[in-house]
Amino acid sequence: MENKEYKFALMIDTENVSSKYYELIINELDEMGSVKIKRAYGDFSSGNQWKEKAINEGVTPMQAFAQTKGKNSTDMVMVIDAMDIFYNKEVDAFCIATSDSDFARLAQRLKEGGMYVVIAGEEKTPASLSRSCDKFLMLNELYKNMKDEKETENVSSANKIVTMPKLKLIRSTVKQIMENNMDSNGWTYYSTVVDNLTKKFPQFNHKAYQAKSKQDFFKERLDCEFWQENTIVRIRMKK
Repeated sequence: MENKEYKFALMIDTENVSSKYYELIINELDEMGSVKIKRAYGDFSSGNQWKEKAINEGVTPMQAFAQTKGKNSTDMVMVIDAMDIFYNKEVDAFCIATSDSDFARLAQRLKEGGMYVVIAGEEKTPASLSRSCDKFLMLNELYKNMKDEKETENVSSANKIVTMPKLKLIRSTVKQIMENNMDSNGWTYYSTVVDNLTKKFPQFNHKAYQAKSKQDFFKERLDCEFWQENTIVRIRMKK
């Protein structure tokens, strides 16, 4: 739900994600809750770019020696650790920082177990991975600080990467969600709209459309209005 404060386990594939994204990932997770566990996986004996970042940011480096040339041992270590954390019930959400599609099944398994799952990867991330989670953070797009207003079509093929959907597509999707869930006065629960929108587009992020907050996105980009009564928030498109 929109207002839930998640307790995250952050698991970083250092062989697949640049350390320059660390602050961005933490900031995004802080908006959704708090990060209880921070681990970075890779071979830190071979000049790993994340070594200094891990030391300075309180991230636990998890050594994964390359047992065989050309084989990635990091994947297996991350999967084993993820399942240990899952069964210990220390957290209720995971963020897996990687663009490697090999982690798609892990994300699906964690979701099946009731975990909220975020994937943080670059635009190159295969759709098989980005669609296996509850929310996808497209790191390179967010890293540009949303200066570029270019909007691209959502790629529907499962074998292609996923890009940010066009605003026109977002608007039509939100309109359909509202029509399916509105009351007699045209109001829809805000949480219902957000939940259904992120299920349709896990990569959706308001910052990619130059909006300061999610509510600002609906107000400024989709011309919506809000009505709040105690803790209940409703939304509808202006007539």
